[in-house]
Amino acid sequence: MDTIDFINSFAPPFSAVLEEIYENKGGPPAIPLETARLLAVLLTMKKPKNALEIGCSFGFSACLTASYVAKGGAVTTIERNAQVFETARANFAKAGVANKVNLIEGDALEILPRLCEQQARYDFIFMDAAKGQYVNFLPYCLEMLNAGGVLVADNIFHKGMVMADRATIPHRQRTIHDRMNEFLQLVSNHEQLQTAIVPIGDGLVVAVKL
Repeated sequence: MDTIDFINSFAPPFSAVLEEIYENKGGPPAIPLETARLLAVLLTMKKPKNALEIGCSFGFSACLTASYVAKGGAVTTIERNAQVFETARANFAKAGVANKVNLIEGDALEILPRLCEQQARYDFIFMDAAKGQYVNFLPYCLEMLNAGGVLVADNIFHKGMVMADRATIPHRQRTIHDRMNEFLQLVSNHEQLQTAIVPIGDGLVVAVKL
């Protein structure tokens, strides 16, 4: 048994509905169990009033987040894939959180500037979309994240590619390699952030805005 399997062997199950959504057989993968558990801990600690998710997929992490927001709080989540968007909508209804979730269809790089213009503010932001765009999402996230707010970015190792020697990476993947390394440099050294890189799942950034 490896370390992650050992850790996950202690994890209690989610609610029956969340477990069903998490399994999502035949659909896109959910976030790893250990990542979901860490999110649950962070959300319990922060108890956000408003949360933002960039990359909804089929809705598991938004359902999870919605179950931890403060009374009267809400989750805004962005998804550009129309088919997955409809699956997420159905899952929000199934989980009983549709009234807490604002689901927006479209490209995050078009939607985030609009949210900034509307002066949207969030206590918790979960970034799990196109990895090559994290560095471009970051300025908008920093503008909208309240002081003391938490930023989490998933899959920052990109299956180990981000840590590899650039010369060994196929040319078509080098842009993601370069942009993710730029993102990691920015969040790790940004004067507004206290940041940790956490080696669970496919790698996480966990940062608090100062």
